[in-house]
Amino acid sequence: MQAPSNDNAHFGFAVLGDNPAIHADNDPLGFDLFVDDLAVRLIASRHNAPLTIGVFAPWGQGKSTIMRKLQRRLEHGDPPVPTVWFNPWKYRSREEVWKGLALELVRQIKKHPSLRAELKRKRGALQGWLAKLLWRNIGGKWGEELIAAIGKEPWSPSMLHDFEQTLDTLFPALEDSRGGNPTLVLFIDDLDRCTPEPAAAVLEALKMVLNRQGVITVMGIAETELSRAIHALYSRELKGSEDQKLDGDWGRNYLRKIIQVPLHVPEVSRDQFDDYVAGCLRQSAIDEALGQDPRWHEAIRRTCGQNLREIKRFLNQFITEWDKAAANARMLGSTLHLNPERVAFMLLLGRSSREFVRHCARASDPDLLIRYQDWFIDRVSGVQDAPEPEDPMPEFRQEGDLSMQELVSLCLLPDNDQPALARPFGSGRDLSPYLRFGRVAKPEEDLSEASEPISDSEAPEPDAMPPGERESVVRPASEEEKQRVEQIRGLLSEGRADIALEDLQRIETQIDRNDAVGAARFASLRAEVDEYLLEFESATSHREAAIAGFQDKKSLRELVNETLKLTDLLLRVRNWSGALDQARKAIEIADANNFTDEMPQAHLKLAKAAIELGELGMAQVHLSGYFKMGGRDHALLLELRGWLALARADLVDALNIFMETQGRWDKYSDPIGLARSLRGITLAYSSLGNTSKAAESRLQASQMALAGGDPDIIIDTHLDLALQENAALDADQLAVLIAATAYAPARRGEVAQLIGDHKQLESLLIPAIEMADGHNSQLMSMHRYPDGLRAIWYDRLADEVNMDAATLLRRIALNDLWSSKNLTSEQEKLRERLERANSALP
Repeated sequence: MQAPSNDNAHFGFAVLGDNPAIHADNDPLGFDLFVDDLAVRLIASRHNAPLTIGVFAPWGQGKSTIMRKLQRRLEHGDPPVPTVWFNPWKYRSREEVWKGLALELVRQIKKHPSLRAELKRKRGALQGWLAKLLWRNIGGKWGEELIAAIGKEPWSPSMLHDFEQTLDTLFPALEDSRGGNPTLVLFIDDLDRCTPEPAAAVLEALKMVLNRQGVITVMGIAETELSRAIHALYSRELKGSEDQKLDGDWGRNYLRKIIQVPLHVPEVSRDQFDDYVAGCLRQSAIDEALGQDPRWHEAIRRTCGQNLREIKRFLNQFITEWDKAAANARMLGSTLHLNPERVAFMLLLGRSSREFVRHCARASDPDLLIRYQDWFIDRVSGVQDAPEPEDPMPEFRQEGDLSMQELVSLCLLPDNDQPALARPFGSGRDLSPYLRFGRVAKPEEDLSEASEPISDSEAPEPDAMPPGERESVVRPASEEEKQRVEQIRGLLSEGRADIALEDLQRIETQIDRNDAVGAARFASLRAEVDEYLLEFESATSHREAAIAGFQDKKSLRELVNETLKLTDLLLRVRNWSGALDQARKAIEIADANNFTDEMPQAHLKLAKAAIELGELGMAQVHLSGYFKMGGRDHALLLELRGWLALARADLVDALNIFMETQGRWDKYSDPIGLARSLRGITLAYSSLGNTSKAAESRLQASQMALAGGDPDIIIDTHLDLALQENAALDADQLAVLIAATAYAPARRGEVAQLIGDHKQLESLLIPAIEMADGHNSQLMSMHRYPDGLRAIWYDRLADEVNMDAATLLRRIALNDLWSSKNLTSEQEKLRERLERANSALP
């Protein structure tokens, strides 16, 4: 290890590219032996071709490296195997993908001598536009001009027919000429970067055209992203077809039908990752600046989440920030006085506690970070009763403390007999230069516009949508629009949804359709009424129309907020994949335009959907994102962490978290939050085998759910009651469960399945559900109801079903009225009538 660098050092840094390492002398992750065996297996399996192999790994985990190594191994084999490398993410539509794939096959086939020779022999049998490309100038220049010209022609079904016919003629002959070796190995990379349509086009091509003798296809796949994209595309194409709705696993099942050989990238050990970090540090020459201390390997690996691509991005960010600081020093005619170790520490801290560091930079409050630094050093060093810093941003503590403490411990404290990786900062003045590496802001300038060390590259993630243009200047809401919103929401608060709907239908005829933003705002308001009436399909349609209008006119903040409203709607109807997609879009747009107010809720909604889908790693990332972006609902954040722990089977941890959230919700007098926490406690106790504690908390959860009135938690807790061992719901509990389904249609199947287990009551309760279906226009969300309105509706409904079901429903109505305050005279009379009827029951 070299001595630490001095403050004025100049280094020959080199930016790292994203190209995978394919040479045998550059294999820190140990992929070569695995790839060698795979190449042998492919050639040995040639008689079983066509084959499709899926190389599975999350983004940035080495898929491209393995595929490039395999391609090189096959092309340099004896005999060499022809390969084609195709990147579909360059294309935007099905037509472009088909044409691009066809032209790439042409180019690659013509590069191999054995294939060119066979082309000459089969020239007479080849027809169509592809044939012209294949035999034109076979002996010399490859006809790139012709390829380029045809590449500009619109794709058509006849071109697809020619493509298939040519391959039908060509491939059997090529197979014979190869002497039993694979005719072609097609590598498809970056499929998970594609938008849904081109991704689907590639998979269609595999099924329709490339599924032929002698062809082996190798695809790099991030399974979660790709299956979600496929599901989204086909769900849109089947929209409106009630008998062809796709379940959440449809995308994964689709992939499984295409891929015969799933191949998961081998797990990389911690030591191998550290070797990879060391190699990147050497290639970039940053190791020289950091004194070649191997302890940096762990700090970088842990902060970058063991992601190969993120490690390179971090090192490139180090170089660009260093260069900005150097340029600034030259501009001011001074010498660069930055310590590389401190630069590295601050950039790592900016990645793990982004908003906290950003606040310190924007608010010109470096002393806050110093106070935390000193507090962590005291805590890690064992100082008893170290005073906690006075923090104007307490919302960052819960998430920020752990990661900040880890980094402080790794980087700023001595390790046995070795000095600290970086010197702790002595004062805010000492720290200030490391909060901005670029142009120094003048006093009158907005500090938020200055360069900050914690901002990653402005380029979007490879698997994210490009942010597009920034927000346009959009006309603000007019007074008429504001009054309209106030009027409609007032009607909803009074339970007069039918009047609100009539008003909107009248206003709709007056909307100027040339005013896209105005039409979008109207569609958003109409969706509110639809949701209130539980007309979820109509609400979804209006939300999508509003999104399209805001997107067309680049009213991006309204676009983000509308996307979040659609996310809420999809969560409500339990469309987890759709909700996840919408939340992700909201995050991408908000992040690209620095809409920090919307970011916390977007992260939180995405985390909820990810937990339901079992994407636990993703959920953890976005729970952290919620906190880092300023989310302040600590009780809800803690509760979601409890569900995450439960999903991971960390039962003791989950139990402790839910007990803590129970105390918080109790403090806030929130029965719905209490019901959720008690349900989490129930599930944890049940999984731990403590049946008595589980039964106690299960009953408490159902009681709190009734007090809160949220239909989903009522259904959850009552199903828990029904499904416990040797349990059966009484008539009132079943009536409550059925009533809740009127407000949560997506749960109807679960409840109907339960009713099937209670044969003696099935005939009584099914009519109630059917009647609820027929009264959607009168339904309103339980927790929004003014006192007593729900009772009136249920009494009306009870009159239209058989007497036994009516008895159950009237009991619900009576319970509502007993707990209501400020009843109208009509509601008082109803309560008296129901009490008389109830007392007459046996």
